Amino acid sequence: PHVRISLKTKDLAVARLKRDAYIAADDLLWASLLVIYILARRGNVDGRLPSQWQKLVIQVPFSVYLGWVSVAALANFAVWANRSWHSGNPFSDRSWAVILLIVGVAIAAAFALFARDAIVPLVTVWAYVAIVQQQWSASTLVVVVAVIGAIAAAALTVAAWSLRFNPDAFADFSPRRRRTGSTPGASSG
Repeated sequence: PHVRISLKTKDLAVARLKRDAYIAADDLLWASLLVIYILARRGNVDGRLPSQWQKLVIQVPFSVYLGWVSVAALANFAVWANRSWHSGNPFSDRSWAVILLIVGVAIAAAFALFARDAIVPLVTVWAYVAIVQQQWSASTLVVVVAVIGAIAAAALTVAAWSLRFNPDAFADFSPRRRRTGSTPGASSG
């Protein structure tokens, strides 16, 4: 009944069709976003690396878009979980908020450290500051976790920026360096 009410219909068949359409649209959005992001990161067709202008014009907007879609997907999941599991929800709304804030920082960390993308974690900072502002008088726990998440995402932004321009920026923290006592790629001789 909750799904039919949220989809503004009393007919179960219409509710299922609308739900399936929303799910298909969401899947297509994520798939197209992923393909566009990968193509934007690959470089030119002839194998040359993209110029700074191409990076600015192509990669930055898609990184902003990817960051916002990531945050929006987590928010949509929270709304869906709240409406779907209204009586049988294993966690409270605040617990879900904390879990999803942590997942958001994990997504930002993946883009910052693996793709060396500083924009996605920067968008996460922006979203978490908005969450702090919105939840300031509603939930101290959510505000504290969002502030910590914003600080972590800001640090990830700096780390991704450093890695982008200096791949050996964090070589001192490499597990390989601690074991062997040398930096990766350094010649011994």
